Amino acid sequence: MLASISLLRSTAQHADRDWLRWLVAGHALFVPVGVALLAVLPDTLLRLVVGIVLMVTAAGLRISARHRIVRSRTLLIATGVISGLLNGVAASGGVVAAMLMTASGMPPAALRGTMITFLVFGAGYTLLCAAVASTGAAPAAGLLGSETMLWGLVLGTGMLAGIRIGRHLFEGADPARFHGFVLNLLIFISGLGVARAAFDLAGN
Repeated sequence: MLASISLLRSTAQHADRDWLRWLVAGHALFVPVGVALLAVLPDTLLRLVVGIVLMVTAAGLRISARHRIVRSRTLLIATGVISGLLNGVAASGGVVAAMLMTASGMPPAALRGTMITFLVFGAGYTLLCAAVASTGAAPAAGLLGSETMLWGLVLGTGMLAGIRIGRHLFEGADPARFHGFVLNLLIFISGLGVARAAFDLAGN
């Protein structure tokens, strides 16, 4: 979220308002549902299932990169709902949103602006829901605590380095190569999530 805030001023003007509207609406309604599921279901198993679904979907879109998903209101609504639910369950809403916007052929500048603006709202709202849930019943008590905040500080340094690298890669990027790069990156990120969840599951 902090990384997105640092880029918001220079990118928000390029955001696609229609995509942004439905992403925000989906998060407002379905992040609490995802957080509630996370509070009562095994989190490791949820992360594994979500990671596998995202990785397979991203790989499928990458293989069929020449075939674009037709942009429609149904696609926008479905993306908002799925993204909100996954953000509440496994903090993966941004992955599915980026995946579907890329597959629809959104221009790089619009994709970047929409994602950064959306992530500021999405991450802040998800943290708020987790904080509220953590003050409630026992099953949700560990969703947001000192360990979570510590990890946020530790990962912040790497995030700042990633911002600098990302800015350099984005400047002058060819749209076709940019879309392929985004999908490849999403496959890699999803694969890391699957590997970590499988490792944690095997350890239990």
